[in-house]
Amino acid sequence: MNGKILIAGGGHGGLAAAYHLAKNGADVTVLEANSRFNMGWNQPDSVNLNCFELADIPVPLSYVVKRTPITLCVGDGVTPNISQVVPEDGYTVMIERKVLCQYLVQLAMDAGANFIFNTKIEQPIILGGRVCGVQTDKGAFYADMVIDSCGINSPLRRALPAKLHIERTLEGYDVLHTYRAFYSKNPDCPPTEPYKVYVFEDGTVGMQWLITNEEDTDVLIARFREYTDADTVITIEKMKHENPQLGDTLLRGGHVVDIPVRQPLSVLVADGYAAIGDSAFMTYSVKGSGVGYAMQAGKILAKTIMEDTESFYTANTLWSYQVNFFKEIGKNASIIALGKVFMTKLTTQDVAFLLKEDIINQKMMDATATENGLVELITQAGVSVIKDKMMRFFDNKELRNKVLNVPIWIAKLLPILSSLPEKYDRDEVKKWADKYDNFYDSIRSDNAENVIDEELI
Repeated sequence: MNGKILIAGGGHGGLAAAYHLAKNGADVTVLEANSRFNMGWNQPDSVNLNCFELADIPVPLSYVVKRTPITLCVGDGVTPNISQVVPEDGYTVMIERKVLCQYLVQLAMDAGANFIFNTKIEQPIILGGRVCGVQTDKGAFYADMVIDSCGINSPLRRALPAKLHIERTLEGYDVLHTYRAFYSKNPDCPPTEPYKVYVFEDGTVGMQWLITNEEDTDVLIARFREYTDADTVITIEKMKHENPQLGDTLLRGGHVVDIPVRQPLSVLVADGYAAIGDSAFMTYSVKGSGVGYAMQAGKILAKTIMEDTESFYTANTLWSYQVNFFKEIGKNASIIALGKVFMTKLTTQDVAFLLKEDIINQKMMDATATENGLVELITQAGVSVIKDKMMRFFDNKELRNKVLNVPIWIAKLLPILSSLPEKYDRDEVKKWADKYDNFYDSIRSDNAENVIDEELI
């Protein structure tokens, strides 16, 4: 493998790929817009322990902790909260984003990767339909292969030619506008659930959480619509009313970032190009975190590149990256994305009803304590189990139809995922990508009553 690999952006997937490639002797250079010690958000994140193992990234044992159980709160003041039970082996890696970035950078550097910081990516350099480098504020950088790790609004992906069939922009409900801040903790407050997740607190489409730590309170407010500083103040005041431990002093954070919450990108590769991480929408779409998926994808992509001993790096030779990603990660991520679409169709009253009638129950909450537990539960349940619950809300036709959509969506999606071409052919890939993208477009816009097969009820 004699080709020069350029990684545009210091995202977690790109850094994982840099580590694996450099470890195997590749000529790797990472271009990053920030300075060495200013990478990553100023906040902690929970990453499943098995994600490090699957990505073949050494685990920093000092950051391995017992997973905190989540409590679901509707926020209507009436519906009881429901708390998750974490299994005995339910451990996670809790680590500051900045610390994780530095950890991955150091691993890649020690393996032999080169880094150029303070360099802003502007656009791809394309010759004859092939990505052969990137233009930056420091000039042009050329390479045999470019890995796009620039994030949700990647200037590389957004500027690719339409003929490559790589989706360039996102729809409104694909992006979650997320406020994250850490406030002081008021002393002498009674014990409370450590991790509360509020769904549709103010009747809008979104969610929020409050995590009570020993020294502070961690607040997240996420909405699919744009919201103002005034909206944030109102929401936090409501949270304080129910949670007296939430203090007034902002300790750190207080910024809004955009997170992709949708199915993975339908086409990940082109000649000389591969997308990874948030650039390829590789997030766990219900909760928004994509660190684990991105690191695993980094290993898959590095292996694909190393197998191209002639250094062609065409869409054809890179296609196994897409195939293996969907086999190992993308299938589950795509199914989980259905849950996000379902959530956008619910109201506060819907969620309260589902909890009251045991449609959403302890078993479902416990399933979310493991990486793929929810997917396994949903796929195992199928239509028959949901039918048994239909009588509990038979008269609530609108909500019944929303719930019944989920197994129907799964039944329609699985054949699409199974038909992903094993070999790259531009026309066949386009047909598959159109089928995959059009499916999600249709379920976002469908009126529930038009989708339901009454024979299933």
